[in-house]
Order: sequence, then structure tokens, then C-alpha cells
Amino acid sequence: MTDQVLVVEDVPEVREWLVTLAERELGARQVFQAASVDAALKHVRDQPLTLALIDIGLPDGSGVS
Repeated sequence: MTDQVLVVEDVPEVREWLVTLAERELGARQVFQAASVDAALKHVRDQPLTLALIDIGLPDGSGVS
């Protein structure tokens, strides 16, 4: 079981698919969503996470960074 997951993806359909996957297959209790690096950083600062699924190419920067 994974407690808290962050999904960072700018394409809404892909983001929703990953959220569903995290809930169903990983048993995530909470899944946070972000569409940009900036939004993801706010979640990382405020929430302890067990796992983050991050798109590499985001509109405001690299998911690798």
C-alpha cells in the first residue's frame, strides 16, 4: 500500500489515468495532482509523499529537475 502519491502530468487525460492507476493498483490513500513543476513543488513542500510519478516534459520546466 502506498500512502500518498503525487502525479505530475500536464495532459489531463494522462493525469487522470495515472491517478486511477495509483488508486487501483497501488492502493494509494491520497493522490495529489499537479500539471506543472511549480504546482508540484508546492505539494512537495506541504505534503510528505511516498511516491511521485512525474512527466519529464512539463510546460514550465523539466520533471527531471
